[in-house]
Amino acid sequence: MQEPGNSAERQAGAGQHRFSGLPEGGVLQVAHRVARLQFVRYAIVSAVSLAVDFGSFLFLLNISGVRPTVAGVVSYMIGLVVHFLLSVRFVFDAVATGKSTSRLMSGYAVSGLAGVAMTWAIIAVTTSLASLPPTLGKALAVVTSFLAVYALRRSVIFRPRGETA
Repeated sequence: MQEPGNSAERQAGAGQHRFSGLPEGGVLQVAHRVARLQFVRYAIVSAVSLAVDFGSFLFLLNISGVRPTVAGVVSYMIGLVVHFLLSVRFVFDAVATGKSTSRLMSGYAVSGLAGVAMTWAIIAVTTSLASLPPTLGKALAVVTSFLAVYALRRSVIFRPRGETA
């Protein structure tokens, strides 16, 4: 019994993805490159948002004279909104999700709260149980929460409609 297609067709298509004509693995390589670029864009957006957060905190604390806790919460919320707006514009494809802007923003806020909770827990554990300096605990929390929240936002909040996790 002969395989589908003639020998010349099989040889011409050897090593290529059957749908795209790209070399085998090419689709995965492109997807990996896009994911890396998305992560870099997310990191840049995070740095800009952190600068806005911290600048707002300093302004509220030193110029407006509000209490540090209030300044921290308000500046965090400002940074979260900036992060969302920049992420929708430069990082994630909001339209592909099929979700409304308010639903995306709600998910974004919840993921931000998850990051805050994770930060609190890591600092509590590293300073109380492990007796590490608070700055080291905070540094570990920043890295851990950054990666976890990015993964949550990428795989849940901004997952394209119809794509499985």
